[in-house]
Amino acid sequence: MSTRGGEWLLRDGAPVGHATSAARSPTLGRTAGLASVSGAGLEKVEVQVAWGRYPAQISRKAPYDPTSARVKA
Repeated sequence: MSTRGGEWLLRDGAPVGHATSAARSPTLGRTAGLASVSGAGLEKVEVQVAWGRYPAQISRKAPYDPTSARVKA
């Protein structure tokens, strides 16, 4: 999944924020993105892309690989 920005993030069908950008990350092996989100306890949401909704997980910390093990694999 790739987004262009502006896609809604939904929790229980209600908008809680929007994506600003996203792209596939070969290092992480999944899509990673940035979003503007309001509210607390929003670890699991859905992102509305075109006519589909996809599960998303919010992380307040950036993915970190201190030994670069994923890059060297």
